[in-house]
Amino acid sequence: MKCSAISALLVCAACISSSAIAKPKITFFDVPGATSTTVTAVNSNGEIVGMFDQDTLHAYVRHVDGSFETIDDPVAQFTFPEAMNSRNSIVGSFETTDVKRHGFVRHPANKSFQTITIEGAGFTDAKAINNTRTIVGNWGDKHHPHGPHGFIRNSHGNVVKFDFPGASGTDLVAINADGDIAGNFTDSNNQSHAFWHPMVRSRPSTLRTQFRTPQLPLMMRVTW
Repeated sequence: MKCSAISALLVCAACISSSAIAKPKITFFDVPGATSTTVTAVNSNGEIVGMFDQDTLHAYVRHVDGSFETIDDPVAQFTFPEAMNSRNSIVGSFETTDVKRHGFVRHPANKSFQTITIEGAGFTDAKAINNTRTIVGNWGDKHHPHGPHGFIRNSHGNVVKFDFPGASGTDLVAINADGDIAGNFTDSNNQSHAFWHPMVRSRPSTLRTQFRTPQLPLMMRVTW
């Protein structure tokens, strides 16, 4: 009898504990007044970036309190946010009226936009940023329209151009908190492949890193 009472109490406690856990809820949202809304990234704080259409395309941030903020680059015809770190720095690209694409980073402290410039580039697109403010992305050579090529930019604004060995095109798309980068490349046969490149630090320094692919092991020195 005593065992049965204890068992019943344990079952009731488990039921109460289970019911107290909040179930995940899917939140539906649109930017107010928009005819369409899309998401491109969310950070660990729950801040969301994306684009919306309201006669023309605009960029937005949806804050954790549910409010919206339009974040168009002031010199842009269109702004395309791609990623946001946990410090709410945003990277992406913007297009000017002459249909040229430039990379940008938006600083959260003063909400200012900074254009990412790469020497010789016909276009630039920032794809990802980590919490040390190291940015990766791609760019195209305005004199030789093949590629694209990758780039790594540290928090001091120093840029390293990055091409996978033997590739006809390189696209850097992600960087994590440790500085590992990942991307895609196109080989001489026009076949696409993925790769991972570990430990690209944001401090100005000389690094010795290694491509981790079974086909092309290569030691590479990166100097900021």
